[in-house]
This record gives sequence, C-alpha cells and structure tokens, in this order.
Amino acid sequence: MKSTNFTYRGKTYRLAFTAGALFDLYDKYGPVDSVLDLVEPTTKAGWSATCWLLEKMSHYGELQRRYLGEHESDELTAGSINLTSDPTDVARLKDAVRAAVYLGFSRSVEDSDDAPDVDLVLKELEEKKAPPSSAAE
Repeated sequence: MKSTNFTYRGKTYRLAFTAGALFDLYDKYGPVDSVLDLVEPTTKAGWSATCWLLEKMSHYGELQRRYLGEHESDELTAGSINLTSDPTDVARLKDAVRAAVYLGFSRSVEDSDDAPDVDLVLKELEEKKAPPSSAAE
C-alpha cells in the first residue's frame, strides 16, 4: 500500500491514490486521459477537482491506516479545504494531489534472490549487430 503524508493546517493526513480512488474518479468525471488534467486548470472546475481528490485520497489513506491497525484519525473534506484555504495554498494543495497520484501509479519492483540482476545497457549492446566488416581488406 502506497501513501504519502500531507500536513494541512497543522494536522497530518495520509493521502492514498488507490484503485478505489481511481474508479471513484471515473464514476464522477468519466474516463480521463490524465487524472492530473482535472486539477491543472486554474479554474473553479480545477479547484473543485483538487478539493474532491484530496478528500477522496484522504479517505482512502485513512482506511489504510485503520486496516493497518493504526488509531483513527480525521479525514480532509472538500468543504473544509474550500472554506479554509487561502489563495496561497492552491499550488501546495495541487502539488499534494500530484505527489499522491504519481505515487499511486508508480510501480515497485521487489528484489528477488531467484532472479538475476540484468544490466540493461549491456543487454542492449549485446543485441546490436556487430558493424559489418570492411570489404577493402
């Protein structure tokens, strides 16, 4: 489970962009080419999407906390973010969304003692054909 901590108004929240959050987003906004396209515009719609995503990711982050046996904590809500944010908070809040979304989509590859390490550069060099020999010998 991947999540990131985000401090807002002196309180730390866990943000998790999970598969559940992604499909909630599809239900609300429909299929999108890029999740971040929703929050990028400096419009009321972009701000609304930012607040909604923060609420959704805070909710899933809190569910992860409880699943792991951690104490119950508060969740961010879109309404509280909209009510308490200053214009100077907008960029930082959008950055928090970006960080959680990037983390959610990132792949983690676990090391395995059974699988040998592969040097991709060496592999590519080995796959290249040797240069043709010159005919003017």
